Amino acid sequence: MMSTHASTLAVFDPNATSMLVGAGLVAVSGWIGWVAGRISGRNQTARRQGPTSELICSCGHGYGTHEDEKRCHGVDAAKRNGVHTLDPCSCRLYDGPEPLPRTWTPVQLPNAE
Repeated sequence: MMSTHASTLAVFDPNATSMLVGAGLVAVSGWIGWVAGRISGRNQTARRQGPTSELICSCGHGYGTHEDEKRCHGVDAAKRNGVHTLDPCSCRLYDGPEPLPRTWTPVQLPNAE
């Protein structure tokens, strides 16, 4: 006697299997790269810092803290008697490298002809 229903063997889809294998390879290689980066001892803080300006005054503050190359608006952190204080910088004149000259270029408007 023959049965009228189909056999219930598990069928594996080759596309799904290959996608699972690919995803596993990507995940494992990413994890290995992350672990290798942590083990190598690279300094992570250098990557997090923004671009640095070379326009530093002798007081240690940048050109941006000096108002038109005059008084410094920076503050110095100090600890007195166990209390952290912020003291204004005593620098009175910017003496660092000369910055690029300030220029203004007007915007060219298109001719309305």
